[in-house]
Amino acid sequence: MKKVKTFLKQLSYSLLPQSSHYEHFLQNHFSTSFAFFLKSQVFFSCIILLLIFININPFTINRYKEYINSSLNTVPNNLEISINKGELSSNLFRPFFFWINFPKEKYLFLVVDEKANPDKIIEYESSVLLTKNSIIAKYQNKLYTLPYFQLTDNLTLKKSDILTMSSHIFNKIKILFIAIFPLLMVIVPLSLFFTALINIILSSVTVYIFYRLFNKHYTFIKILQIGFYSSTLPILITIVLFSLFLWRNIPLFFPFTIFLIFQITGVFEAHYNKSNHAIKHHIKK
Repeated sequence: MKKVKTFLKQLSYSLLPQSSHYEHFLQNHFSTSFAFFLKSQVFFSCIILLLIFININPFTINRYKEYINSSLNTVPNNLEISINKGELSSNLFRPFFFWINFPKEKYLFLVVDEKANPDKIIEYESSVLLTKNSIIAKYQNKLYTLPYFQLTDNLTLKKSDILTMSSHIFNKIKILFIAIFPLLMVIVPLSLFFTALINIILSSVTVYIFYRLFNKHYTFIKILQIGFYSSTLPILITIVLFSLFLWRNIPLFFPFTIFLIFQITGVFEAHYNKSNHAIKHHIKK
């Protein structure tokens, strides 16, 4: 328990570059700093895995299954959609809109419109559009087209078939999640570790060159060591951005920039305070 408290205290001290804390970090052995870095990666990996499990788990999958099936029950009982020789036809005389009824809002997921062109999906503001010749899907304002002939030559779907297919898909998703989650427990820590380590090494090289330009001869190993601490908040920011935006419109170099800024500041705080103490000690003598 004491070791956990010590680690959490170090983690909180490393969030923002402060002279008193970073001077102390500079005095640690390299192995001690690297051990802290490893522990922090395990800690952050647990946070990521927890976020994944909170948002995607067998219970949430069942809940979404209920929302979908409840919405499918509103579909006309006589609905019939056929694909023959790469062309879609239905017994509908007008565009069909399939809404998913979530507790707080309705979401237009699919539109069946045999006369529509692919761009019509933007006007409908739906995720999927079935036209006469192809399936159109919209993701992050980009359109993806899949012709029916690439899927099947002959297919007929009724309401009962769609309900059965929905249950089958959700059961497969649940099995897939149960199988993949143990794999994520390995992939997430390794991915986070190597991503953070590469950024720290690259920013350490850059920081080393930066201070050399100002005739500050700080050793590379000590700069790298400070990077293990100064990376704490950049890693947290990266996790938050990834969780909220999934990197939409976020430049790939953005994490490195954050790592670099915090490491430059961390090295300055560690050495500046140390220099001040040396000067004060010399004056007292």
